[in-house]
This record gives sequence, structure tokens and C-alpha cells, in this order.
Amino acid sequence: MSMDENISRLVDMGIEMEIARKALEETGNQLDAAINSIYSKYDPDPPNYNEAVQKSDNDKHAFQNNHDMQDTQLGSRMSAPIEIDDELKSTLSQYKSYKQVPIRLDNSDDNHQDSMNYVNSDSSGDSTGGNAMDWSSENLEDVSAGEYNMLDDVQREKRLSNTSGVLVPIGSDTFEGYMAPILMIFAQIPSFRDIILKHEFFDYGFSQDWWKGQPCLQDSLALQEIQRLVAFLSYNSERAYATTKLLSDSISETLTEEYESAFEFVSLMYKQLTDILSTTNCDFKKPLSQLLDTIIRSSTSEHQETHQCFTIEPNYFHSTVYGIMHRLFWGRDFSNIGINQMVRPSDVLTFIFDADGQNISAGYQLSQKFYPQIYAEPHENLIKKRVDQLKALRKKSAEITSEMLRLRSFKGKKVSSMLGSTINYLSGESKLLENAENKEDNDACEEDNSKDTNEVPKLSYSQAINELTSIREHINKTIKEDTMKLEEISKEQQIDIFDVEMILGAETENLEPWILVGIVLNDQQFCMLSKNDYNIWRCFFFDGASNYECEEMPFQELQSQVRVYSKTTFERGMTLIYVRKSVFEAKTEPVKNSNLEKFIEKDNEHLEAKLKEYLKEHGKTEHKQEMNYSDKGAGDGDDIQ
Repeated sequence: MSMDENISRLVDMGIEMEIARKALEETGNQLDAAINSIYSKYDPDPPNYNEAVQKSDNDKHAFQNNHDMQDTQLGSRMSAPIEIDDELKSTLSQYKSYKQVPIRLDNSDDNHQDSMNYVNSDSSGDSTGGNAMDWSSENLEDVSAGEYNMLDDVQREKRLSNTSGVLVPIGSDTFEGYMAPILMIFAQIPSFRDIILKHEFFDYGFSQDWWKGQPCLQDSLALQEIQRLVAFLSYNSERAYATTKLLSDSISETLTEEYESAFEFVSLMYKQLTDILSTTNCDFKKPLSQLLDTIIRSSTSEHQETHQCFTIEPNYFHSTVYGIMHRLFWGRDFSNIGINQMVRPSDVLTFIFDADGQNISAGYQLSQKFYPQIYAEPHENLIKKRVDQLKALRKKSAEITSEMLRLRSFKGKKVSSMLGSTINYLSGESKLLENAENKEDNDACEEDNSKDTNEVPKLSYSQAINELTSIREHINKTIKEDTMKLEEISKEQQIDIFDVEMILGAETENLEPWILVGIVLNDQQFCMLSKNDYNIWRCFFFDGASNYECEEMPFQELQSQVRVYSKTTFERGMTLIYVRKSVFEAKTEPVKNSNLEKFIEKDNEHLEAKLKEYLKEHGKTEHKQEMNYSDKGAGDGDDIQ
């Protein structure tokens, strides 16, 4: 209802207009909360259900909670469903379109501490716990002073045991900054890796400094450079890192527009991969579509739509992935359940937060699993059932609250107080009459007249007192019963529409989840899941090609830091990559590509010879392990050094 309608409803119940208006304004036009607010201020004995209802509204992500009301006050729509038309293309990222409002990324190198800072505690002291993901001042001074350049460190070229290769963006170009982490994340997906390596070119050329960006071929194709990097990550390379310069150079000729937002970078990368591979071999089209293309159907569109990314704009922000997707698919009021459906989720689901300078007020809570099946039949009916249940509970709550209001007040006055005052008055009048009867100085006639005239009022007073007392007791009993009913309703209303795993219940045993495998914060920082231990994440920090660091971090700590980051310094947003569990865990060896394997073997030989020559000239020294992967135990609570 509108505020004017709710004001009229409260006025009809005997509440003054200004009091009603003020209460509704303070509670965001929530009728139940406004009634509770009125009695908490003007009634010394408000109903007990007030705290429970208010806590449910504030703390639980229930249907149309207070956070939604805050978004509405900022100008967002109460209902923002996916429409499979031009509006959808500005809501869900379609890989053929790049016309979104950009995120302005700061590429300045003037302040390394600002550019490399990942997550810190906010000013209120909300501690992230464990490793604070930023650079130490000592390393910042070395980097800014130009005292260390990784490309000149021969010993660092050698990969340490039990570590994987790293792709380093060599330039300041933000597209390259996103390309490196996404390729590293995707290289962990066996089906993607094999699609890339399957096509074998006759010649890949060779250069000893290919990893720095020295060309191996005079006119190499973009696919060849993608293959070279994926082979470096997948085959038995002994090299610690390689830059993405050759790939960036091969793709740069096709970039005819300027791209500024994370959505544009990631969408462009997916489109480039799709176009390059499909053009090379038409057999790649179907597995690529399965990997990247999510198909969505809507009753408002005649055709199904294909999307490779979901872009999340500020008016859809929520603290959970389901809260966001519920709003995208069904609107804030859930009125569009069944209208928009996910016909086929792709094996890789990518969510891009287009923060546009705005934070998530409650912080974002990372989820390790995601069940996109909830956005298709028959599982979406589970959400619909709970939405209908919440609506019915709210309607019932409003009816009971209205009844309580009518029982408690009349023309703006408390009924219990009015009854009490009336009973007291009648009791006093009854005593006066009784005293008058006992006067002995009245003559017999007057006594007879007195009995004749006063017996009826006496009986009337007594009856009135008894009846009013009975009414008051009935009202108090009814209010007490209604209060208990509201407390029960309040408990039932604590249904979390966004707790999909709870809603699915045992059904999750029959459904395959998508697991979170990668988080790209910006063009300098990203995290990827360890395939050996799903509780461990590797977090990377880049300063161009001059240096990079990696720190292992348990998921719980990463979750805490992302929550703080998203509610304090979320201007650049982030990109989340989920992969179908069976696809990510497929136990297959990399597909054979003989020429690429020979390339890696040759590179290993040159690297070994280079290291021997270096040790011969400089003497035998230990590798600088502290400049490569950290040997510290995950979660030891130390800052990255």
C-alpha cells in the first residue's frame, strides 16, 4: 500500500494523522512496524512481539526487508525483473554487447600503496583477521625506488617444487590485467584446457625470452599465444612465470574500442576466446557453448537468450549471490517467479559486480557453492511456496495487529485506561449512594423514598461495574492471545528466502553444485582455488611485471576480508567465477599437443643452461624463495612480506 493509504488506515483506527505519518516515515511505510512504534512510544505496555518482528525485519534477509526499503529510497525500483529484450541486455551481460556504464579504474602508478592495497580493516575496527592482503611498506619502498625487477632476477625464473606457473600482466593495460588471472583460472578447468590445446599448429617458433614478450614467430596468431600460455600452465614447465605480452600484442590489433569497466574486459575476453576458437575449428563451437553460454527463457520474449556473464549493478546489490540472482530473475517482490527461467546454465558462471563507486552496505558473503537449478522448474516452485507463505503470514499479522489496535484504542485513546477510569468512577458513585442510605437522621418517608429511588441506580452501578470489568478482562485476554499469535507468526516469518541450500534440503543430494574457483578484484589482485585443498586459496598481487607475490589463505579468512572490502572500498567491484563441480574435478591428463610439448621441453633446457651459467658466474646461492611463493603456513596471521 501507499503511505497515504496506510495513514488513512491508521486514522480510521483512531490514531492522529501526524502520529501515523511520522511512524510510517520512520519505519519505511511498514504498517506492522509503525503500529509497534506508536505503542512503544505512547503505550507503557506495548505487545511483546515488537522486538521479535523488528529483529526479523532487520537481521534476516526476508521478503522485502529494510535493506530493500533503503535501496528504494535511493531510487531503485521495487521490482527489477529480467526482461528478455533490450532492457535485459543492460541487466545481464551479453557477450555481443559492451555498452554498460563503466567502472573507472585507477591505473596510476604514483602511489603503489593505494594501487596494491587489497583489503584493510575499516575505520570502525572491523578486523579482517589473519593475513591483511596488502604489501608491506618495506617492499613498497623497494618497488617504488626501482631497486628490484623480477625480470632481471635469473634465479627467480626457476619454478619451486609443488608450485604452479604464474601469468604476469607486463603492461599497465587493464585488459591484460584481467586476461592473466582469467586464463590462470580457466586453465584449471580440464575441458577448457583441452579445447585450447587440441588444435595443433605446425610451428610455434621459439625465443629464449618468449616469457618476457620476445616474439617467437613473425606473425603469430592469437590462438597460438593462448595455447603457448596454457601449455606453460598445464605441461611440465620448470619456469616460474611468464608474461602475457605476446598474447596482448596479438589481440591488440582487434581492439578497436576503448574498454573501461570490468564487465567490458571480461566480456571482451570471452568473446575473443569464442571467436578465435570457433573460427579455427567449428568443432569447438558446441563444447565452448556448453562451457560459456547460459540460456535464459522468458514469457515476455519469443526467443531464448544466450549470456556469458551476469553483470551486477548497484541497484541489485545484496549480501549473497542468491539475493542478487533472485532480484535479477524475479524482481524484489518475487512477482516474476516462473516468468524468467534458466533453461541451461553454462559450465562456467561469471558474476561481475559493476560497483560504480558504491559499496554493499552489509558486505558481501562469499559462498563456496551455488545451485543455479533453483532458477528453473521444478525447484523454483520451492521459492514460490515460501514467498506465498510469507505473504500469507504478513497478511495474517496485519489482520491480528489491526484487531489489537481496535481493542486497545478508541478515537486515539486507550480503551483499557478509559474502562479503568469508568469503573473507578462508578465505584465511587456507588459508595456515595451506599453512604446516603445509612444516614439515620432521615425520616421514614425519606428513607422509603430513598429506597424507592436509589435501589435501581445502585443495582445499575453494580451491574455496570461487573460488565465493564468483564469487558476489560476479555479485551486483555484477547490482546494477550493475539500477542502470542504474533510471536508465533514472527518465528514463522524468519524464513530466509536466500538460504537456498536450506530450502532445497535433502534435494541437494540429487543436484550438482557449481563451486567458486576464482575471484578477480581488479587488474592487480586476484585469488584462485587450490585444486588440492578446497579450503585453501592462492591470492596474487601484481606490480606490472616488476614483481608479484602470492599468499595462501583459508577460505574463511578470504570470506571475511571480501566482506570488509565490499562494504568499505568496493569502488572497483569484483568478478566471481563458478564452475560446475564435475567439470572442475574431471580427472584427465592434458590433451597431447606434441609441438607445444616440444616447445616447453626446449624452454626447460634453455632455462637449465641459463641457471647453470648464472651459478657458474655468481657462485652457488640459494633461490630467493621469499620473492616467489610464500612458504608460510596458511592463516598464520602475518602480513605478506
